[in-house]
Amino acid sequence: MTKNVLEAAYKDKYGNVYEKDALINMALDIRLRELSHGEKGVLWLMKQPSQKYGNHIPFEDDALVDEIVALTYPEIKDSFITHVIGNKPIVYREFWEGWTFRNYSE
Repeated sequence: MTKNVLEAAYKDKYGNVYEKDALINMALDIRLRELSHGEKGVLWLMKQPSQKYGNHIPFEDDALVDEIVALTYPEIKDSFITHVIGNKPIVYREFWEGWTFRNYSE
């Protein structure tokens, strides 16, 4: 977890992120599964920083997106810049139009 979550710059935004977190994570999970052909998802991604930082060392906020991109795919960075760092809402209808559920275990 970020060490800055309760500082003024982040504290007021925490509720917004918390409320939208499930949808953002779902979209990220689907995109990761598409790009990795089912080998990577959000749970896999969440384990990676904890392996690097452990339970007692917070990650650097400014480096998080670059670390996620280094672990995954360059295409992920555009979504973070546009929808998470930026303020452009995710248009879920457009997002779902191109998605078909696949069985990646085959």
